[in-house]
Amino acid sequence: MAKNLLTASFAYVCILFTSFWTFEAEMRSNLYGSLNSDLFSFSQTLPFLKALFSAYKNTLMAY
Repeated sequence: MAKNLLTASFAYVCILFTSFWTFEAEMRSNLYGSLNSDLFSFSQTLPFLKALFSAYKNTLMAY
């Protein structure tokens, strides 16, 4: 059980790091772009992060 929990936690952290790293790189590339495109990018990323956290929480509840 502890090994499965550790694996799930590690996978969650890797996915979260990758998504934030991608989002941060996109924000940096749009630094001189319009504010609307940055807000649109964030509004597209936020539901994904909410779904990811929900899946992680469900994984923890299963153990």
